[in-house]
Amino acid sequence: IETWIIGYIGSLPTTPLRILRLLRLARISRLARSVPELVTMTKGFQRASRAVASSGLVLSLNIYIFAIVLHQILRDEPTTYPWFQTLPLTMWTLLVDGTLLDSIGTVCNELLRIEAFPAVVIFMMFTLLSAMLIMNMLVGVLCEVVSGVAASEKEDAAINLMKRSVLGILKTLDVNGTGEITGAMMEQLADDELAIGVLDNLQVDVSYLMEIKDFMIEAPVKTLTIIEVMDLILAIRGDRAPLMKDLIDAGRFQTWKVKTYLDQLEDRVVDRIWANMSVQQQLTEVL
Repeated sequence: IETWIIGYIGSLPTTPLRILRLLRLARISRLARSVPELVTMTKGFQRASRAVASSGLVLSLNIYIFAIVLHQILRDEPTTYPWFQTLPLTMWTLLVDGTLLDSIGTVCNELLRIEAFPAVVIFMMFTLLSAMLIMNMLVGVLCEVVSGVAASEKEDAAINLMKRSVLGILKTLDVNGTGEITGAMMEQLADDELAIGVLDNLQVDVSYLMEIKDFMIEAPVKTLTIIEVMDLILAIRGDRAPLMKDLIDAGRFQTWKVKTYLDQLEDRVVDRIWANMSVQQQLTEVL
């Protein structure tokens, strides 16, 4: 702009137009594509804003109450004027020295030198409440919020990955467009290289997925919808925290697996018995 327009205009001020250069800062948003942790921290700060504001309010009330008490005790001590001469100065001292722990030793030593022991006790109580309790609680809340946001971002990333890859494969397998996936289609999904790579990235055990498929599709004619297949894959990820529903489903699956094994064992025993009876009958006829 300055090169092609201001050169022709001449004497017009260029300061307002230089402000447009600040728009270049919008390029910083590109960092979010390559640094997802930056997005996580930003969203965490947004969600924790209410907790931060509440902590700030509690801290402000704490500073105001203790400042009134300390100012009433030390306002007649000339040696403490640099810290407690006025109420605003006392509040500033409590914020900087009592909360941020900038020069707490200097203030406490001066109070001990003039033998203001009640003021020392009150100042130490304030330090324990503000610096040790409130600030550490704030740090804990921020850590919890950021952890929750990180888990949410990870879940969204897994869902988006499924939509970009597995969903397209499932729609391709559903040649009739009914949205129903059969057991044979699930086996074709397990043989697809792209799907295997995505499932491995999501920490999904393909063999376990096939066993779960047999459990959910008990009859040859029974099918699953594409949404059910997507939910099933997301539910059996290796890095997903188990829920009570997962424990209940795992119990049902183990019961079905044991029952299926016993049924197969029973069929083998019956077949062996019938085979032995057939052999005995043939020997009897021969004799």
